Amino acid sequence: MKNSVLPFFVAVSLTFSCISTAQENRVDTLQFSVESNLLVFEGSLNGVKTKFAFDTGAGLGVLNTTQVAESNVTKTGNKNIRDSNDESKTMSNGKIESMQIGSYRFSNVESVIFDMPFLTCQQLYLLGGDVINQLNWKFDFERQQAYVSKTPFSPSADMSSMSVYFVKNRHFTDIQIGDKTLKKCLIDFGYVGTLEASKKEPALKAPLKIELKQQRVIETNTISLGLTSIAVGLNMRTFFIDSIQLGSLSVPHVKVNIKDDVEKKIGLAFFRDQFSMVILNNSEHMYWLQPRTLVVEPTLGYDADYYLIDGKLQLVGKNLRATSTSSSLTIGQEIKSVNGRTAASFSDICDFIAWRITQAKLDKLVIETLNGEQLTIPKTTF
Repeated sequence: MKNSVLPFFVAVSLTFSCISTAQENRVDTLQFSVESNLLVFEGSLNGVKTKFAFDTGAGLGVLNTTQVAESNVTKTGNKNIRDSNDESKTMSNGKIESMQIGSYRFSNVESVIFDMPFLTCQQLYLLGGDVINQLNWKFDFERQQAYVSKTPFSPSADMSSMSVYFVKNRHFTDIQIGDKTLKKCLIDFGYVGTLEASKKEPALKAPLKIELKQQRVIETNTISLGLTSIAVGLNMRTFFIDSIQLGSLSVPHVKVNIKDDVEKKIGLAFFRDQFSMVILNNSEHMYWLQPRTLVVEPTLGYDADYYLIDGKLQLVGKNLRATSTSSSLTIGQEIKSVNGRTAASFSDICDFIAWRITQAKLDKLVIETLNGEQLTIPKTTF
């Protein structure tokens, strides 16, 4: 009797060990989209299916008030949050009892509550680093499939490594530019652009000086949509840098946006356009990058930009070249219509945002001013 007990417990122990290992090694597959310039896939909040926007630049998730009501999220207090425009605001906190991504479940997830129109209109929950960092991720940008696991993914032989570090759940890395280092650069999947930095950044002063001398810099006024604020008419310089070094990989011809005072970051467009596969082995603090065979060339915006503010269509950005098609327009100017749509034709801000996303795919805009002048606005070129 005594001799049979030990083998029984050993067998049970081994069985549970195998089950535990299998659960840790499981890989779930998710379909994602980048149609809205955010990486979006489906998950659930308290059992309610919800679209998640993947954001390594956010330490915490962001709920909107509709999601709070529909998913029965419990409000737990307030938190002070500073957005990408350096605007600070006090927001409510919410506790999500159960969150699910694939077959992985997370309990008692704290998130802030705020109705940012771009997220709220698309009913997106912003998934932050507090949850992202608990899983390893592999993104196939050609098939638009994401794979998630507790176990690190094995890179293929043609992938290059890039070490990362986390600060308050946000992802950072160091980028080599010539003989200078762009230190503590935020890896921000919630930023739609490529590479952005302050004009004070030492690593970019020499490349910018060279491009200015060659007259290969475009100066614009632009709009910035933060979580809690809209900044209009910000000065920005855009140019292409010969190459940057990410770990062991040299990436050529990278678009750079320089602003007066901004957190340096590389965004979703950089990874989407440069790489066919990206692995985020968060448990090892390591990314793996597989370059595309054919790189998607970065595009520039239109010579003029617009937004619906206080019920009016307003000019919020423009190319500052004297020969630009937007030279007769001024920042803040009210305009009658864009591609035939007037401000009154939109039922609300959500209707406008959905339409604006579709217009960004066109080669040109037609802007009509209040005095009836029609201007054809193409994409900016060097």
